[in-house]
Amino acid sequence: MEMRVAAASSLSVRLLARALAAGGAILPVFFAASLALAQSPLSNELSVPLAADDSGPASLREAGVQLADYEANAKDAADLRTRAVLAWRTPVADYPAGSAALVALAGEAASSDDPVVLMLLATGCDVDRSPCDALQFARRWTGIDPQNAAAWLTVWAIASRIGDTPSAEASLVEVASSPEWHDYTRELNAALTGVVPDTAPLLVRLSARLQAIPRVVAIDNAEYREALPLCRLEAKRDTCLALADLLARSPTSLLELTVAASLAQRFGAEPAVVKERRQRIEAYQWALARRQPRGLRSDQLETDAPAAIAYFDHLQSRGEIEEAKTILAEMHLSESQAALRYEKERDASRAGHAPESGGGLRLPGR
Repeated sequence: MEMRVAAASSLSVRLLARALAAGGAILPVFFAASLALAQSPLSNELSVPLAADDSGPASLREAGVQLADYEANAKDAADLRTRAVLAWRTPVADYPAGSAALVALAGEAASSDDPVVLMLLATGCDVDRSPCDALQFARRWTGIDPQNAAAWLTVWAIASRIGDTPSAEASLVEVASSPEWHDYTRELNAALTGVVPDTAPLLVRLSARLQAIPRVVAIDNAEYREALPLCRLEAKRDTCLALADLLARSPTSLLELTVAASLAQRFGAEPAVVKERRQRIEAYQWALARRQPRGLRSDQLETDAPAAIAYFDHLQSRGEIEEAKTILAEMHLSESQAALRYEKERDASRAGHAPESGGGLRLPGR
C-alpha cells in the first residue's frame, strides 16, 4: 500500500480534534512527526547508511509486499513483545474479539512481566473470554506498572462494561492519583520497525517506519478513548480533568498534549488552561517543522528515502517533545514566541500566502 503521509496525517489530526471537541470517539491519528513530512526542511546533519546491496524494490508498493514477508517470519521467531504487537488488531467495537494470533499468545503472556505485552493483551482481547481475558491482563498490567494511569483507566473501562462496580470505582481512585501516563509509543514503534534489519533494502526499511505510524497510534488510541465515557459522567468531571492535567504535565508526544487540550476544552477546564496547552502544541509543532523533510510528496518518497528514514529514527530516539524543546533552546525562543510564529504562518497560509514551512496541528476551536 502506498503511503500518502502528509495528507493522511493532517486529516487524521483534524478528525481527532473535531471528534474530541464534539465528545466523540478518539480516531486513529498519525504521529505529529509526520504532519509536515511533505513540506518542511530536514537538518543536513541527519543521514542514513544504505544497505550493502540495495537492489531491492523500486517502489513502496513492492516494499510493502516484502515487509509482509519480514513480519510473517517475525511472528514465528521474534520475542513475545514483537509477536504481540504484530498480532494486535485495530478494535472495531468497544474491544475486538481478539485475533486468533493474539489468543494463541495468551497463555505465554499470562506470566509476562512486560507492561507493553500486558497492555496489548488488555486492549486486544475480549472483555471476559478465557484464555484471552482483557480484564485479567489489565489487572496484571496495573500490578507491573502501578503508577501508570493508562493501566488503571483500562481496568475501569473493562470493569464498567461487565458491571463490576466495585472494581471500577477502586480503579478510578488510582486514575486520579497516578503520577504517570505511559502509552509505550516508542516501545511499540521500536518493536514494529525492528522486524526489519538495517541490512534490508532501503525502501523496505522506510515502509516499516511508515506503516508503523498508524498501527502504533491505533493501539495507543485503545487507551485514550477510554477517557471519553469517563469524562461524560458529570460526577467524574474532576477525575477527567485530573487525567487531562496528567497528560499535559510531562507529555512525550504531541498526541498526548492534543488529547490533554481537547479533554480540557470539552469538559470544562478554565479557558486559560486550554489556551496554554494550545500554545504549547503550536510551539512544538512549529519547532519540529524546522527539521522535517522538505518536498517528500508521495511520488518522491522513493528518492528521498534516506532523509525520511533518518528523520523518523532521529525523532524516535529523542522523542517529539524533547526534540522540539531542544530546537527552541537552540533558536533562543520561548514557547510563546514560537506559538506566535506558528500563528503568523497559519494566518498567512489562510490568506493565500505560502508559509515558511508546512502546516501544523489543527486544534480544537481553531
